[in-house]
Amino acid sequence: MKSRLIAIVSMLALVACEPPREESRFTSAVLAPDGNMGLFVFKRERYYPETMGLLTSGRPRKYLVNQSVIGTYDLATGQTRVLQRRDHGNKYVHEREDFQLMEVQGSRALLWGGDGNYHWLDIGSGELTTVPLKEELEARGRAVGRIHLVDESGTLVFENKSLPQSFDTSVPEEMWLRRPSGEYERVSEVPPGFAGYYGFKDNEVHFYSAARRAYLIYNLDRRDFRKGDPRQIPSMRRYDAVVDFQVGDHGSPQPKIGRKVDGKWEYREVQIDTKELR
Repeated sequence: MKSRLIAIVSMLALVACEPPREESRFTSAVLAPDGNMGLFVFKRERYYPETMGLLTSGRPRKYLVNQSVIGTYDLATGQTRVLQRRDHGNKYVHEREDFQLMEVQGSRALLWGGDGNYHWLDIGSGELTTVPLKEELEARGRAVGRIHLVDESGTLVFENKSLPQSFDTSVPEEMWLRRPSGEYERVSEVPPGFAGYYGFKDNEVHFYSAARRAYLIYNLDRRDFRKGDPRQIPSMRRYDAVVDFQVGDHGSPQPKIGRKVDGKWEYREVQIDTKELR
């Protein structure tokens, strides 16, 4: 019995002396439309792991460092710049509950903060500004759905459904527009299977109208419609992209740059010095 107790105490002593663990990964990345700059989220953790108690209740995980960093990466020079830091304190945060970069246009990016809020990110200053998209749309009886940032001034296009029908795949979606002033407009119904048959160019929304059975163009300045050419609908999905900047679904040691060569994607890891992000 005495030897067993000594073994347990010795094991506890070894656990107590265990050095802190360090983990880091890039959890989100998006490429600016010009193909020259990538935005990324880098997560760094340094902590003492939790322990299971044998004679006591054990010890919870204790963080020494628990940070997420939003930064930029210049694809030509490899230079990085830190825009924003978030300290999570002693709370474990899964990468899906952390900053998630959505889209970039010019000096403006839209991201989800992991706290249930959407934010504008000013790439020049690094300033974050909360934009209450969820609350605004729910007040209109709409789910958020898919979001497209279509210009640097902050115009947004949504593909969404009514709140009670948000999970019904047979229900048509609607296209809603949010102007930079915060004004909302319903543009059109989007029938099932027609996602991607619309786009945005020169301050106009190009789309297919099921009600009119025609391709239309809606001008944001004049607020009027005219018929469009289905062969000239600009794509929001950038099918013609030749460069990419991304990380894996559960984070990556480094982001990857993809380049299309002879119609095929070739990816390589970049080599960001993560010490510069501390």
